[in-house]
Amino acid sequence: MRYVILACVVALAGSLDLVVLIAASDDSLAAFELHHPALLLPIIAGGARNLASAATQLLRELLDAIAAPYREPGPHTRPAAVPLR
Repeated sequence: MRYVILACVVALAGSLDLVVLIAASDDSLAAFELHHPALLLPIIAGGARNLASAATQLLRELLDAIAAPYREPGPHTRPAAVPLR
């Protein structure tokens, strides 16, 4: 049971570090004021949105590259000409 609690604490600390890393990925923390800590949430939300959109774009490109060889040619391509004898 001790190890489960320790693993949960380590996971929580890691996720909090990830949130700070996402928030600090750009220079948004330069405008962060200690007296208004509620300003940190929009900074984190913006970083999370940017990260999600970049991950989505990467996944789309990866799936497109994997599926490209299996797609049928589009209507704009001509079939190969059959030689007449």
